[in-house]
Amino acid sequence: MTPTAPIVAALAVLSGPHAPAPAESWGEGVPLWVEDDFAQELHAVNFREVWIVDRARDPATGEWVEVERARATTSYRAWKFAPAHVDVLGVAGFAPNGDVVIERWDLVPTGAPPGPEAADLPERLRTPKRFDRTTLYRGPLGEGLHGLGFELHGRYLLALVKQADGAQLVRFDSASPAIPRVVLDSATLPELAAMRTLDRFRHRTLGPVWRMQDHPLAYTTRIVLADRDGEGVFDAEPLVGDGAWFDARGLARAEDWDSLTYFPRGWPPAAGER
Repeated sequence: MTPTAPIVAALAVLSGPHAPAPAESWGEGVPLWVEDDFAQELHAVNFREVWIVDRARDPATGEWVEVERARATTSYRAWKFAPAHVDVLGVAGFAPNGDVVIERWDLVPTGAPPGPEAADLPERLRTPKRFDRTTLYRGPLGEGLHGLGFELHGRYLLALVKQADGAQLVRFDSASPAIPRVVLDSATLPELAAMRTLDRFRHRTLGPVWRMQDHPLAYTTRIVLADRDGEGVFDAEPLVGDGAWFDARGLARAEDWDSLTYFPRGWPPAAGER
C-alpha cells in the first residue's frame, strides 16, 4: 500500500540516525516497534481509519507471518502517531470543531479463544486483540502539532505545540491526563519556536532523552531534555545549541544516539538498556 498522509506524519516519530530495523521484517506499513523476530506496524488511510499489523518470524520455517491485530475509525482526523512500546500507541488529531484530540490506544486481548487457524501461527500472533482507547485530552491546543512522543513506559505523552507567537512543549500524564503541564515555553526558551521534530533516544552518557530539532537532519538548533535515571523526571535545564555546541561537549556523535523503538532482545529491555 502507498503510505498516506497520516503514515508520512508518523515517520517523524520514528526517524533518527539509529533506527536499525531489519529490512526483511517490514511490511507495507510504518514500523512502530521492531525486534529481530517481531514487528508491529501502523496502517492508516483517509485520516479516519487505523489498523495495526503484527508480523513474526515462524521459528519452524524462518518465514515472516503477519496478522491484522485491530482496526478502528476515528471521529477526528488522525494525524500524529507515537508508540510507547509494543501494543501501546499515542494518537493525535483534529476534530471537526478544531479541537485537538489526544488518545492512548492499548492493544489488549479480546478474551476470545484463538481460532483453529491460530495453531499454525507463531506464538506471539495467536491471541486475538482489540483496541482499548483512552482520551487524554480534547480541547483547544495552540495552532497545530509539530510533534508527538510517548514515553517508553507509557507514563506520559509530550506534544510539541505551535502557538501564534511561538511554541510550547506540553506533557499529558497517563495518571492525570486532564491536567496538561507546560514543560517548555518559547517565552522563556526562544529556540523552542523553531523546533519541528520531537524524538526519543537513549544517549550513551545522557541516558533517556527527548530530542527536538529545527530540521530532522540538517539542523541548526537542537534542544535535548534528559531523564538520566529514567524515572520520568527531566533534568533541571535543557541542553540547547547548534552542532558545534554539542560537538564541543562530546554529544554530537551519531553512534551515541540509539532509537528507543528498536529492541532486538524483546520487551521489556534490561535495566541498563532503558
